[in-house]
Amino acid sequence: STFTFPATLVGATNSQAFTITNPGSAALTFSGSPRVVLSDYTNFTVTTDAPVGGIAAGGSDNTTTIRFNPTSSGTKTATVSIANNTSGTNPYIFTVSGSATGAVAVADPSSYDFGNVNLGSSSSIVSFTIKNTGTASLTLYDPGSGCVTSSNAEFAVVAQPTLGAVTAGASQTFTAQFAPANTGARSSTLTINYNDGVSNKTITASLQGTGVAVPLMSITGYAVGSTFTFPATLVGATNSQAFTFTNPGSAALPFSGSPPVFLIVYT
Repeated sequence: STFTFPATLVGATNSQAFTITNPGSAALTFSGSPRVVLSDYTNFTVTTDAPVGGIAAGGSDNTTTIRFNPTSSGTKTATVSIANNTSGTNPYIFTVSGSATGAVAVADPSSYDFGNVNLGSSSSIVSFTIKNTGTASLTLYDPGSGCVTSSNAEFAVVAQPTLGAVTAGASQTFTAQFAPANTGARSSTLTINYNDGVSNKTITASLQGTGVAVPLMSITGYAVGSTFTFPATLVGATNSQAFTFTNPGSAALPFSGSPPVFLIVYT
């Protein structure tokens, strides 16, 4: 016969005590160690073995306990075998079974490369999905610094996912962006906080990108396309004006051409 445990969340437990009776006229003894043997110790555990002293004639014992502690989703089954001194039921065999449900959070994509991004600039905003591929609801929660956190401030979480329940098969989204503060390869780990109905858990997503140094050119006081007007000047006379070139960029600013600055004189 089969005993079926109630549906149990992965990571949770359900226990059942079984009563062993001896309707015979002689003492019932058990052999082996353990006395109650399971075919699956991954998802089931004998928490209280059959009594070491056996059971007297006409007696019973209700302390033998088996626990269902599923480690993954799905239907789990184990054969229970109890070696004894009877002639017709040695070993005494029956089956225990249980259905395990569980939430499984998955980040999609689980890694992302923003590529080359200039210092002082930001990448495009990228969307990530938190999927529940399990068979039970999970809950997204904020432990205090956001449901999704980044280990490197250069990779910012722009929009957090909606907190609360995510049913089996459903999903939530959040967005992130890369704004390098340093040149070269940069990286971050995003940590996503959720509760699977049993305990608080996390999953991660890996981000990377490359900060690129670039020069910038500016002439103080004059935007591109603007006009500087010299004062009225007598024919044959001259007027000079110094212009300040600045490089607010992150790399050296070279000039090309000969000369690099062309002067047009109107006479």
